[in-house]
Amino acid sequence: MKREFTPAEIAYLRGLSAVATVTPTRIIYSEKFKRRFIRELRNGKRPTEIFREAGLPVVIVGRKRIERCTYRWTKDEPYTDTVSSDVEDIEPQAVGRDDDELLMEVKNLLEDLSRALSATERIFNTIREEPHANGKKASEDTDPAKRSEEDGRPGGVVPPMT
Repeated sequence: MKREFTPAEIAYLRGLSAVATVTPTRIIYSEKFKRRFIRELRNGKRPTEIFREAGLPVVIVGRKRIERCTYRWTKDEPYTDTVSSDVEDIEPQAVGRDDDELLMEVKNLLEDLSRALSATERIFNTIREEPHANGKKASEDTDPAKRSEEDGRPGGVVPPMT
């Protein structure tokens, strides 16, 4: 199941020169970015680093998208013969937008990420405080020394799977 981009993420991605088009589920990258990606990859940079430098962090784009783009763009290497001097570095800057608008979009994106982190923390805390089959909460069942006393295993060592 594909995760859809939030409106703030879409607005942010649209402001990048590395992105030609973006929809709630797809990113279409500019030809200049694809050529730059191949060039940088050949020079030893990692794919995630190239995306990050273009303003495309893994937290938004996702590792799988970066992996698939790397495969597609290097499979047939259609951009290998087109690396030329007209290739400019792609920087995360707005195209036809003012700085205040871009800053507001980034602020909205950060607020969305903060809400997602808070929700994740609430889920984690709920799971940690729920009683397990042994009647204990996960937060009470994490000390290996206590587990070893109760189940007779030395030092909380987990027995090997057979």
